[in-house]
Amino acid sequence: MALFTILQQLAQIAEVELTWVRLFYQYGLMGDQRRLSPSVICSLLRDEVVKTTKGEQILDFLHVEDVASAIWAVAKSNLLGVVNVGSGQPVTVGQILLELGNLLDISKNYNPVTACFWFMY
Repeated sequence: MALFTILQQLAQIAEVELTWVRLFYQYGLMGDQRRLSPSVICSLLRDEVVKTTKGEQILDFLHVEDVASAIWAVAKSNLLGVVNVGSGQPVTVGQILLELGNLLDISKNYNPVTACFWFMY
């Protein structure tokens, strides 16, 4: 938020309005392979064990197309200040892992108890 504070001060000096869009946990095609969904998908397709914790972390994922739509909606609006962009539907990492396994029809490589959490968000 330090950058937002600086920009807010500059906006006041320049007498312009500022809107700061905060994004959380986006996913979609061509995503960074180190992030949760691509990493899990690649591991499952390679028949590798998915390394994770118990999956109890609660996150709010949003597809990049929805992110783009949200940013466009904010740009057309009169919203000012900080605008959080998310789905509003928090899910656990474990739910994401199980859903990805179901979508790929793979369920044999998810061992959430013993492994470490290696994913970067």
